Order: sequence, then structure tokens, then C-alpha cells
Amino acid sequence: MLELIRWDDTIITIWFEWLDWAPINLTGCEVYFTMKNIDDIDERDDSTAIIKKTVSSFDNAVWGIVSIELDNQETDLEPWVYFYDVQLKDISNKIMSIQKQRVKVIQDVTKDPQLAY
Repeated sequence: MLELIRWDDTIITIWFEWLDWAPINLTGCEVYFTMKNIDDIDERDDSTAIIKKTVSSFDNAVWGIVSIELDNQETDLEPWVYFYDVQLKDISNKIMSIQKQRVKVIQDVTKDPQLAY
């Protein structure tokens, strides 16, 4: 299960690889990250998504490495368990779901980092 801390800037790094551990070349591809409430995962579209990201610029496309960046406004969510998936659209527009899991948003402790001792 993925864990995010509420109000934190977060980077989720994903390595795309085939079953034989060979990297998937992401050149020309797009990666989609979508996060929803459990009540909304069966919706036919993503209009109820809490977070939607599309990434087409990669850390290392040849080695299948992508970072999905979430800023602190995107992680300003009620502490709860949500669901997310990551999909890859290849250069021939074929879509593969790579990951589908739960994500737990954890309550932060520090409310004002400028007041930290």
C-alpha cells in the first residue's frame, strides 16, 4: 500500500518493466496516475478523480523510470484510504494498467513548518 502524508510534496517513482525484468522503453508513451474514493472507482469516467496526472516526460525513458510529482495542495486530503492506478499508453495507443492499489493518506503532525523548532 502506498502511503502519502497529508500536505506533503511527494514524488512517486515507478519503474516499468516486463515480466522478465527487462525495462519498458517509455519513449513516446504517456503515463496516467488516477486516485479516487472507493465509491467512485466503478465510474465510467474520471470526473470524480481526486488526483489525475498525465506524465510524458520521464526521468529515464529507455530504462522505464518515471516520477509522478504531487504537490502539497494535491495531497491536502482527508486522512483515509483511497484507490489509485497507473496506466501506460504506448506509442501505438495501447493502454496497460501497471499498478492498482490502495493509497493511505496519513495525518501530518507539523502544521506550520516555519514554526518548527
